[in-house]
Amino acid sequence: MNHPISSNIMTQNIFGDWSSSNNLKIQQNPFPHVVIDDFLDVEIVNKINNFFPSVDNKWISYIHYNEKKFGLSDPQFIPENILELINELSSKEFCNKLSDIIGIKGLVADPLLEGGGLHQTFRGGFLNIHSDFSVHPRNHNLKRQINLLLYFNKDWLPEYYGELELWDESLEKCHVKIAPQFNRCVIFKTDEKSFHGSPIPLNCPENVSRKSIALYYYTNELKNPVSGYTNYRTRKGDGKNGILIFLDNKLLHVYSFLRNKMDLKDSLVSRFLRIFK
Repeated sequence: MNHPISSNIMTQNIFGDWSSSNNLKIQQNPFPHVVIDDFLDVEIVNKINNFFPSVDNKWISYIHYNEKKFGLSDPQFIPENILELINELSSKEFCNKLSDIIGIKGLVADPLLEGGGLHQTFRGGFLNIHSDFSVHPRNHNLKRQINLLLYFNKDWLPEYYGELELWDESLEKCHVKIAPQFNRCVIFKTDEKSFHGSPIPLNCPENVSRKSIALYYYTNELKNPVSGYTNYRTRKGDGKNGILIFLDNKLLHVYSFLRNKMDLKDSLVSRFLRIFK
């Protein structure tokens, strides 16, 4: 069994110096976001990094034309140390802190980690530019508002690529590129105009992967918000690939509709696709 980091890591202030600072500045271009380096206390982040699990058949295969990565969202398969951190980042105290940082009141975390949890991408992997699904697939009162990405990539080199790219609504220009550096946290507002991704295939060695924790935060709406699915878009210069990006996007919309109506789980579909492959 893994030994927990502590019995209550929040009270021991696992967060870096930024947590007591009022100087965090939200960047507005191309949409609200903030980058926080040294997010966790270095001793804590090193311990968590040591327990980041290898990809096996418990991971979901997000592999299609617009994406090539793996995800682990089932808490029973997430190591105890990492799950403890996720629970702290999902606590009411942290959600209140996040509300203060980003300026959206009433944020709540997703205990089901739908689409989130642990992410891992290997050489050749990528994520095309997209906006995120806007309503929780299983609780349709929850409107998605904020993404939090925390990176665990020691000695990540520029030639590996893997930057998080933030694009404007017109898809004419990438305004921001953020390297997935170790202990770096990126928080950003997500809606139908928040286009982002990591579209350049990774060029890291075969034994290296791009590792992150992805957490999504919602507000509980009195009236069900209008549902929007993950929306992949073509960029200027995509050329003939734009047709395949468009067709894959439409197929994913059909799958997302059926998943929501039939309560399908990504893990079940992932296992089926492995067999089919």
